[in-house]
Amino acid sequence: MAVSNTISLSGVTEVTTVAPGPVGQRREEQNVTYGYRMLRLVRNTSAATIAAGSTVAFASGSSLNVALAGAAVLKQTIAGITLVAIPVNYYGWAVYSGDCLAIADGAIAAANVRLRVVNATGLTPGRLDDNAAAVGEDEFFALALGTAAGAGSTLSVRVSGLV
Repeated sequence: MAVSNTISLSGVTEVTTVAPGPVGQRREEQNVTYGYRMLRLVRNTSAATIAAGSTVAFASGSSLNVALAGAAVLKQTIAGITLVAIPVNYYGWAVYSGDCLAIADGAIAAANVRLRVVNATGLTPGRLDDNAAAVGEDEFFALALGTAAGAGSTLSVRVSGLV
C-alpha cells in the first residue's frame, strides 16, 4: 500500500505567527460539511487582515506570501480561498481544491456557473464574480454550488484547476 506524503490536518481554523510547516506545505482535510479538500499553507503579507472566504494570490516570486487577489488575476497565481481571517504577517490555510465558502462581489443567481476573481478595478479584491464579459478562460477557477444575494454575501463554491 502506498503512503501519501500529504499530511492530514485537523486544526484548519488556526492562525499563527510561527509557520506550522515548510514553504509549500499542502495538507488534506475530511470536513463534515464540505467533504474532502486540499489546503495550502499561506502567509498574509498584505497591509490588512484578509477575511475568511477571500481569494488570495501569491506575491511575485513566492510560494508562501499572499495578498487579496486583484482584478483579472490568472488562476496560475491564485493560492486558494482562505478558511478563516488571517491577520497581517500570520500563517493560515487556503483551500486550493474542494468545496468551501467564498465571498461574492455581487449577486450570483444560479448554481453551476463558473467563477473567477473580480475583473475590474474598483471592485473589492478577493471576491468572486460570474460575469464573463471579456474574461480569459484562464481566470475561471471555481464553480458556484449555490447562490449569493449580493455583494459581500457568501456562497458555497468548488475550487478546481489550481496546483
